[in-house]
Amino acid sequence: RLGVNLDIRTRAGYVLMMSPMAFATFNASDSFKLHVGLTGGIEDNAMRTLSIISPYWSEKERIRDGYTLANAFLGMSLSPGRWFSMSAKAGYRHTVDEVFQTVSDNLIVTSLLLQRSSDVLYFRLDADMQFSDRAILKMDLTYNNYFGHSYGIKMQLKPAFDANVYGCFKLARGLDAMLSYKLMLFHSVNKVAMPTVNDVAL
Repeated sequence: RLGVNLDIRTRAGYVLMMSPMAFATFNASDSFKLHVGLTGGIEDNAMRTLSIISPYWSEKERIRDGYTLANAFLGMSLSPGRWFSMSAKAGYRHTVDEVFQTVSDNLIVTSLLLQRSSDVLYFRLDADMQFSDRAILKMDLTYNNYFGHSYGIKMQLKPAFDANVYGCFKLARGLDAMLSYKLMLFHSVNKVAMPTVNDVAL
């Protein structure tokens, strides 16, 4: 696929925005594929998106939609059977008006949403496993390395490392046991970092 995105943003900097849309897949076999792409487009900063960044944000100024001018990536997907699938992707992204939540100290006494241009090198790994018809296991891991911005002594509340594990086991008909685990690690700014997040739900 090859094309161009032409997008219009009102009251958000440049009215007309343009980004590439190029994507190609190489089928090495029935179970293994390689992907390469250069994409972009509008990043929807709706209420749901902002609540994921922080459920406690409050801003007087209007939060604009972001725009990714370029997202270049290389990836692979592996699916040898119904019981297992895996995908991995690495890339570099440049986004205008990305939303960051920042705080002045690690006690999170005060916080503020800021919009800035961002350049990020990222890697993502996903894996799904199914054991007969009784159990499933899903895992994803994301690493983000943001370049160029620390906003003085303030810290960005976006994780450098974000990992999630979800498992479900069928105990009986209509009765399931589920377990989820989340781990988040943050970049340090001026040798200070936000606390590690460990979240377990059963």
